[in-house]
Amino acid sequence: MIKTVKKIKAGDVLIIEGEESYSMYYVRVGKLEAYKDVKGEETLIGEIKEKEMVGEMSFFEKVPRIATVKAVTDCELVEFPYDQFHKMLEALPDWYVGLVNCLIDRLRQVEEKLNV
Repeated sequence: MIKTVKKIKAGDVLIIEGEESYSMYYVRVGKLEAYKDVKGEETLIGEIKEKEMVGEMSFFEKVPRIATVKAVTDCELVEFPYDQFHKMLEALPDWYVGLVNCLIDRLRQVEEKLNV
């Protein structure tokens, strides 16, 4: 699988709420914050630190991004493109992909109940 290293500066936007998902990222260096538009207000909903993934939920579900993600510090990210990653998933047992989808569904249900 081809992985691309992407570098962004503090203040740069990595992901925009509502856009299509073509990649997910592993944070090698840096810190990001996720914001959601709530009634026209930009609301902080989470922090993404080194050694964490970002953009994975929309990536797996193939739905529009649920939040905007901005770099708090300069960041170095490893990008995983959708097509290449899903080719790799085809080699895994069906139960593994089912598990990932189940976990994402449960997180979405909690998110909906909390109205985030």
